[in-house]
Amino acid sequence: MPLPSLKSKPKAVFNLDLFRDEIMRAIDRASRPVYEPTGLQEDIIIPFGSGKYQIVLAICANKVGKSCTAINILKNIFWENDPKWFNYPLFNSWPFPKRGRITATTKNAAEDGPIYTEILRWWPKGRYTATKAGKHYYSQISTDTGFSGDILTYEQGKDQLEGPLCGWTLSDEPVPASWVGGIMSRFSLGGVWIIAATPIECGVFLDTLGDLKEKGMRIHTVSANIFENSITKGKPNHLKTKRGLMTEEQIKDYVAGIPLDERDARIYGKPSNKSGKIYPMFNLAVHVKDFDLTGSYAKRWNCYCAMDPHRKYYPAIQWWAVTPDEKYIVYNEWPTKEHLGAYYDEVRDSRICNFTPDQIAEFIQIQDYAQIGLQMMGRCMDPRFALGNAGEFGNSTDSLQQVYLTHGLKFDIPPVEEISVQRDHIRTLLQYNEKAPVNQYNEPSIYIMPHCLNTIRAFDRIHWEEGKEKEAEDFKDFIDCARYFFAYLGNRRYVDPVTRPKKEEIRDLLGEMVEGVMGR
Repeated sequence: MPLPSLKSKPKAVFNLDLFRDEIMRAIDRASRPVYEPTGLQEDIIIPFGSGKYQIVLAICANKVGKSCTAINILKNIFWENDPKWFNYPLFNSWPFPKRGRITATTKNAAEDGPIYTEILRWWPKGRYTATKAGKHYYSQISTDTGFSGDILTYEQGKDQLEGPLCGWTLSDEPVPASWVGGIMSRFSLGGVWIIAATPIECGVFLDTLGDLKEKGMRIHTVSANIFENSITKGKPNHLKTKRGLMTEEQIKDYVAGIPLDERDARIYGKPSNKSGKIYPMFNLAVHVKDFDLTGSYAKRWNCYCAMDPHRKYYPAIQWWAVTPDEKYIVYNEWPTKEHLGAYYDEVRDSRICNFTPDQIAEFIQIQDYAQIGLQMMGRCMDPRFALGNAGEFGNSTDSLQQVYLTHGLKFDIPPVEEISVQRDHIRTLLQYNEKAPVNQYNEPSIYIMPHCLNTIRAFDRIHWEEGKEKEAEDFKDFIDCARYFFAYLGNRRYVDPVTRPKKEEIRDLLGEMVEGVMGR
């Protein structure tokens, strides 16, 4: 029987380049710090990794490691996740597009800023590339696992947000409010937006996120103060191995160096919702107040109507009362949120008004509340629409003022030169001592009744347009009504509607007596 042939096994091919790469990676892993989160940082990691939220907003004090945590979140998406700290669904299997972006302030995106500094510190060397692509900072990143993204700074226009769909976005510090829509529009295939922010100058941005949450957006907010970041007294992680990043002495020294006007944000992580607002003194708990419109107090009011018309869209109409004790009260508005099915600012440029002037005039007369005894003293509207060849409602000859006059409503025109100065006047009337109890000796001069939701929202949210010294358009219509009213009111004083007829009778009687004497 022949002996079986002996075949030699093929020799393994030794790849020196692969071996060298693996050695270098091992050295890199050994020399790189091991990330161990604090309890506060886990409060950011866990909701992100859960997959339950579309936005994770970490709005915290300084020095708690927000940027560090965000960069490690991306690391554990891009490469193998550390099961000790990142054993959550999105880290185990990323279901969204691999492309994304980082947004940051110019300072934070710089080559020596916290974003790139943390990338260099935590991401595995040799497994990603970063290029400047014509920018003064590293603006493009890609990994050996197929992830890629760009880095945008807030000085760039929001048109830069257009482009490929994204599955992840990291914002280091709040984005301009006008960017929110552009960022969210990139998530049509799903994704998560993580925002690591110290809450300074972010009032309008937070309002915008609040609107998204009200409409059903799944947003998780993490807040923390610097005292929770103590090595000895801070919040521990789930394995009880780490509490914080700073000693008690370091925290004390840091707190001592923070300016008083920034302490709430930098020490306590409290957002300054008033930053960027035109009327930061407006307080929902103080300026929104109910009044009995059927009571004797209201029957002594001097009432006025102010209108900000538009060519195709709904006008903004507001009713003001001047009270015997020199208060100014918004007691009605039209259209209402109930009528529109949304806030006025949300549909101001999209909802066509199909009502005729005749119908609107009828609405105005109903909202005057003259039928319950309120005394109308006058009406005014935007001078741009009141006079001249307005072309309103298809009419190319009569002014809007004349159109409403034919329907029984006389609108006067406020002095144009006075309208521009009313912003400061309104600010003065809104003022009160915020550090003292509100009472008859310490109260504002402007109030808004609770059902006037569009007016309340306008006063609470009107802000400066980004990078410009003018009001942003979104909330200005009902504010414009207020400015027309005060410009029209001018130096008029309160007139008691109860005693006015008697004064007129006396004046007429005196006139008759003078005529009688002269006739002799």
